[in-house]
Amino acid sequence: MRNHFFLLILKKHLKFLLKSLMILLILPAHLTYAADDDDESTEQDFLFLLEEAYTQEEGEWQVAAKISQTSFQQIEGDPDSKNKSFDLGVEYGITDRLQLEFELPYQKTTLRNTNSTTNSSTVGNPEIAISYQLVQEDESKPAITAGFGVEVAASSDKAPIRSEEWGYEAFVSLSRYFDDVGFLHASLGYGIGDNGDETELSYGVGFVLPLSDNWQIQLEYLVEDEEEEEAGVTEEEKSSVLSFGTNYQFENEMILGMAYAIGDEEEIHDNSVSIKIQYEFF
Repeated sequence: MRNHFFLLILKKHLKFLLKSLMILLILPAHLTYAADDDDESTEQDFLFLLEEAYTQEEGEWQVAAKISQTSFQQIEGDPDSKNKSFDLGVEYGITDRLQLEFELPYQKTTLRNTNSTTNSSTVGNPEIAISYQLVQEDESKPAITAGFGVEVAASSDKAPIRSEEWGYEAFVSLSRYFDDVGFLHASLGYGIGDNGDETELSYGVGFVLPLSDNWQIQLEYLVEDEEEEEAGVTEEEKSSVLSFGTNYQFENEMILGMAYAIGDEEEIHDNSVSIKIQYEFF
């Protein structure tokens, strides 16, 4: 029964995986592969759920694109929605420790009810953040980075994909490399939205195990506790996501990775497949 369940999931996402891989592999096809003699084995900045504490060097750009497909299912009832998203992220090193970040999401959602199907798609709220590496990693201590982000208000005609309310988040990340073992990442964030009526506490941990100079496997776990106050009544909602992925780093600072994630939120279960490509340059 369990094997049949995983075969159904694989069949459901196979077409999406093949199309996404073709798109992401065509995009960087013009890049020339060149060896890099710099030793960057003690830094790892490719994650799906968390934010690492490593920042870009001064004048360095990082561009990342992630395509995801998520299926949701009620605990009681048939699958009722599917979500496809595309996230574009850009990071720039102002100094070796100060970094500017920008993210623009796009989402397409299909909601299925007993007698109808509703489709909705739009660009979500842009996010701008700045982060500073408070502690640089060495043999005795991890890298620690703190930052502040703003979710820019947009038209709410496509709610709940985007909101006309501003959002704010403070966050801190920790990253540590252990010789011959791998990388440990941890993050903590607190966000406020809807003029203070919505709050979110998020925290997570991840581990990345290098299999070779190019191949890595990674495990990430993220928890989000949300509270929303409406008409004097506070509603609480807790969700968690477990992600297992792998990535391959090419010689030209390009990384390609894929992850499978399982989410749990009260009366809803979901599973998703993500493909991400990342490229760094000066």
